[in-house]
Amino acid sequence: MSPNQKILNYFQNLVAKQLLGSAYLFIGRDPGIISTIMTAVACRQRSAPCGVCWDCEKIAAGSHPDLMVVEPDGTSIKIEQIREAINFLSLRPFRAQRKILLIKNASDLGDDAANAFLKTLEEPPRSSFLALCAGSLDELITTIVSRCRRIFLQDTPQPQDQNSSAALKGFITGSPTEFKDRAEFRSFLDSLISGALINLTDRSRRHNNQLSREYSCEIIPSSLTDQQALGVLDDLIRIRAAAGTANEKLALNLIRETINT
Repeated sequence: MSPNQKILNYFQNLVAKQLLGSAYLFIGRDPGIISTIMTAVACRQRSAPCGVCWDCEKIAAGSHPDLMVVEPDGTSIKIEQIREAINFLSLRPFRAQRKILLIKNASDLGDDAANAFLKTLEEPPRSSFLALCAGSLDELITTIVSRCRRIFLQDTPQPQDQNSSAALKGFITGSPTEFKDRAEFRSFLDSLISGALINLTDRSRRHNNQLSREYSCEIIPSSLTDQQALGVLDDLIRIRAAAGTANEKLALNLIRETINT
């Protein structure tokens, strides 16, 4: 099974269990899988994406009424485009369960456009699915990255953020972990989930896991079955969804219990 197929299976499980988040950042040079993920979000068949229903065909053609695609106008994505996208997301879905917004080349968001989009990323409408695409994290401003769940496509390596890596290493090995603010706490949770997703989608090739290679440790223990590992990831996503109001110490204790199941 290819890495992208594993990522699709992951999203299918999230949709089936009604655990799908609102904002995802897809990192990689081959974002073709995103179109299939969007059909899984829009498809109303039990085996989504079925690939043959009206919703799947319209998403694939880019003409679904609940889909909006934003891409650079010239050299950048303009604030007017983002305002139009925000207005699109504020409307109720016409047919699908969610409004779907795809931002291609998110690294081309102009400063004004990025700032205008931050509040929507922080508190996306519940009936929305936001997919941002970029070649690498280095191309994006940190405020955009910290507000999205990160998905690394195919063999795209996990970035080496020294602060995040050190915090993850300390946390996984049992050291006390503290954060200077909520933004840093959310960024830590995003990094944790990104590493867990790599564990889950690449369990047969663990040497490609950045955390395992650098620190000889795992976020999701290899002793767990695939189903148990998926349950751990789902729990981490629930905790991340409550990060805005959760007690940090209680959340960290819950995470420790979850990954030590």
